[in-house]
Amino acid sequence: MVFWLLAFLSFTSFSAQAEIPKNLKCLWVAYPAFKIIEKSETVLFPDGTQMPYPDDSGLDPRKDFDQIVENVTSLEQMFLIPYPAGFQKNPAGQYIVRAPGLNEDPGRLRYEAFFKKIYGETQAAARSNQVWVNWAVDHSKWLFNKKFGAAQALEKVSIDLLKLTHKHPALAHYVTSPLGGTFNWRPIAGSHNMSVHSFGVAIDINPSKTDYWRWDISKNPNQVPKFRNRIPAEIAEIAEIFESNGFIWGGKWSHYDTMHFEYRPELLMSKEYCEHQFNENYPKQP
Repeated sequence: MVFWLLAFLSFTSFSAQAEIPKNLKCLWVAYPAFKIIEKSETVLFPDGTQMPYPDDSGLDPRKDFDQIVENVTSLEQMFLIPYPAGFQKNPAGQYIVRAPGLNEDPGRLRYEAFFKKIYGETQAAARSNQVWVNWAVDHSKWLFNKKFGAAQALEKVSIDLLKLTHKHPALAHYVTSPLGGTFNWRPIAGSHNMSVHSFGVAIDINPSKTDYWRWDISKNPNQVPKFRNRIPAEIAEIAEIFESNGFIWGGKWSHYDTMHFEYRPELLMSKEYCEHQFNENYPKQP
């Protein structure tokens, strides 16, 4: 990720003594397109756009989830539900896909204005940042955002998945065409918020083999979705590959979307890694 930093070395920094929240450091390491105003912990973009980091809403993401998910008002809210990377195994060495708790949706809290700023604020702007990525598993091609290493990460995923499907051929039909798609400028179903597919930083694997909570409550929209995953536990091997390349999985959400993977490296970096990279690469005062 060091090559992302070169374009931003001219930014002015705050003092080295300032205590910066670790999650904000991870955000900068993942997307070094801004500087940080010291006293207010405000994100400042080169065009003068400012965005707040601290969450002063007083809302609880577990109790007030529906309210927050429709109106994320700060960058800190995106980190309120930690993403549980990795998978456990049972004594026989088989993967365990755990059912999330109520409103445990790590990554679904998105500050939309931030993603528009870094990936494209309009459909045309977002499209201009797309490049074709070769999906090595079946040699299809998909548009993905070239910024902040997203397209490179997806290409690496596809190569790793090709190796996995050679080892476990039964998994191939989950990650080969017809896939659910990548870049698609649209709102989330049932929401006024934009889908991350709008920015070309998400991919859906084979929808016919996966589950989505809105499909399952379509006849009773007021019911609480009961976690469902028809993909065998081996899906964990697919999800591990995505996670190791900076993608989170919608199969770890109580509002499950088991076909969905989105590029969110800031949620997967260790705090130690963020601390080191931030201290080494954040522009220093001259």
